[in-house]
Amino acid sequence: MRHLLLIALLAGGCIPALQGQSAMLLQSPTGKTFSAQEMDDYLVHLMDSLQIPGTSIAVLNQGEVVYQRNLGVTDWENKTPITATTTFEAASLSKPIFAYFMLKLAEQGQIDLDAPLYTYMDHPGFDEDAKPAYKTITPRMVLCHSAGLPNWVNGQNGELLSLAFPPGEGFSYSGEAYQWLAAGVGTHLELGWSLPFDSLFRATVTLPLGMEHTSFTWSDY
Repeated sequence: MRHLLLIALLAGGCIPALQGQSAMLLQSPTGKTFSAQEMDDYLVHLMDSLQIPGTSIAVLNQGEVVYQRNLGVTDWENKTPITATTTFEAASLSKPIFAYFMLKLAEQGQIDLDAPLYTYMDHPGFDEDAKPAYKTITPRMVLCHSAGLPNWVNGQNGELLSLAFPPGEGFSYSGEAYQWLAAGVGTHLELGWSLPFDSLFRATVTLPLGMEHTSFTWSDY
């Protein structure tokens, strides 16, 4: 998922600090207060110590941006400055938004959260020990990370999927399961896993929320 993403740090009540007003204070959820300048200095230190070329950071208070910075460059080689329109890959931060997407589709009757996922798209990558248990995996289990799948598997090396526990009886964070769910729903709706599926996602979730530059496929915005 590609997303023009402002990362909300310090969730919770923040004393307003507008960009450029470094003397004003921010307050963390634990009650610690610090200036916007101290936040600036900490971010620069963090980027330097972790070798992060660039980032876009925001603090939100009750839906309002009270602190925002664009720092660094998009990559070390090109050194293109980070701006308010720089596109970031949201990676696993997309999972909660994707889960909301699935809930909206279920609400509309387009998918069944409790239907066996293999009926939407079979998965050929399970080992023999996982059969037939994998056929009990449902979209709801995937969304709750209770399907039993690993986070990722290296299919290029011929590695097969095994289940850590019977589906629905434990917790195991799994990007692999989310990928299967996305592909399965795209197949079930006869949209595939590209622009048509992304268009449905945008129409259902991001555009109604005012997230005009958020998509599951690359955008040159």
